Amino acid sequence: MCVQVQNQQSGPIQLRRGVRQGDVISPKLFTSALEDLLKTLDWKGMGININSEYISHLRFADDIVIMAETLEELQQMLNSLASAAQRIGLTMNLDKTKLMINDHLDPRPIVVNRHLLEVVSEYTYLGQILQLGKNSFEKEVKKRIQLGWAAFGKLRRVFSSLLPQCLKTKVFNQCVLCHVCHDLRCRDVDAHSTAGPPAQSRSASYGTCYARSFSEG
Repeated sequence: MCVQVQNQQSGPIQLRRGVRQGDVISPKLFTSALEDLLKTLDWKGMGININSEYISHLRFADDIVIMAETLEELQQMLNSLASAAQRIGLTMNLDKTKLMINDHLDPRPIVVNRHLLEVVSEYTYLGQILQLGKNSFEKEVKKRIQLGWAAFGKLRRVFSSLLPQCLKTKVFNQCVLCHVCHDLRCRDVDAHSTAGPPAQSRSASYGTCYARSFSEG
């Protein structure tokens, strides 16, 4: 990769290390390199089909979820990602890379760089518990409720004080409710049920396997 400063471009720079923490420019350089890497991958027509659009991966910084409709396709995508990453000096962190498979697929081993990926029934991605199946949101909903009660307990003195009700409501909405409803807007909720967890999205996980990658060199 190269660095451009005020219309002047440096010579080729070979990456030899992972992202250095505490540095302002390193995460930006890493993100730029990873973005360029993903653009070189030929994943057209791969991933899961949602409303005639193929979604092959989700990415936040160096945390990636790769989605495929078959294990063979997933193996191909992971191999191409590992190969492309190696060419620019990045290495997939295979110890943190996990595999989730739903009930519609027959399990088979996925190996990347001679490393057998661990198959798990759940995984925490960006603070959210991912599961497959009919009760895929049950554990996440319970966790959100526990976080809400924990936040409420820390502010118990505020809620039992003589502060005006309007201020208590504002504190509750900003400091408690946010823990319970974090990313709730992304869920499909069954309007006829108030007791159970949110209903599973029809577009999620049917015939799909998930692998969480990336990388620190």
